[in-house]
Amino acid sequence: YAFLDPVPDETPHYYEKIAYPMDLRTVAARLDFPGQRDGKQDPRLVRRDLFRNPAEFRDAISQIWKNCRAFNEMKSKVRKLGDQMAALWSSLWRNSEFFPDWGTASGDLRFQEAFREGQLGYEEKMHIAKRVMALDEDSAGG
Repeated sequence: YAFLDPVPDETPHYYEKIAYPMDLRTVAARLDFPGQRDGKQDPRLVRRDLFRNPAEFRDAISQIWKNCRAFNEMKSKVRKLGDQMAALWSSLWRNSEFFPDWGTASGDLRFQEAFREGQLGYEEKMHIAKRVMALDEDSAGG
C-alpha cells in the first residue's frame, strides 16, 4: 500500500529530492517504541524518535503528504491518493481534541522544542494510529 512503508531505496531520485522521508509504519513505531519492525531490530528507530507531543505527531503525518506532493506528478495515481489522504488527515486533525492547543500542521519535520511533554497517553496514541492506518487501507482498497 502507498504510504504504509518507507519508499524503497531503489526508487530513482526519491532520496535526492526528499529530505525528510516518512511513512505510516514509522509513525506507528514512533507512537509505541518497540525498537523493532516486523520482528527485527530496526536501526532507524531509536529512543529519541518517540513523539514528544501532538505537534510532532501532526507534523510527521503531514510530512507524508508533503513528500507525496513534492515527488509525484499531479496526475499520478499516487499523488491523487496522497491528496485525498491529506484532506482526510486535515479533517481528522481539525476535529481532534488536540487541534485547539496544537493548531494546524506545519507540514515538515523540523520540530519545535516540546513545551507540553506527555500530552498523549498510550491508549490515545494507539487510537489515533489505528485510525490513520485504517485510512490508508481503505483508500488503497485493502
